[in-house]
Amino acid sequence: MGWNEKKGRIMQNLDGKYSITQGASKSSIVNTATGKPIPDDEPVFILRAKDSAVLETLGHYKSITRLMGASEEFLTHIEQIIIRFAEWEDDNNHLMKVPD
Repeated sequence: MGWNEKKGRIMQNLDGKYSITQGASKSSIVNTATGKPIPDDEPVFILRAKDSAVLETLGHYKSITRLMGASEEFLTHIEQIIIRFAEWEDDNNHLMKVPD
């Protein structure tokens, strides 16, 4: 996940769907496809790969969204995220920890 230039802004891809943009005066989390920012007053929750509960949490999220009727494209995207988190955990098991 590196930084790159897009539409005159510096962007860091978070998960394929969202990126952080760094403008001249402000940073925003934006939908990578549309460029539409998440409003400043909308809460955002971040799960880190080093959180020992993250894989189970993401698995539950995928199951719940499937039951709610999420698209196969979305479920595939979540599965790709789960795989990336699992691979990171395999390579960095010594960094795993219970959230504090």
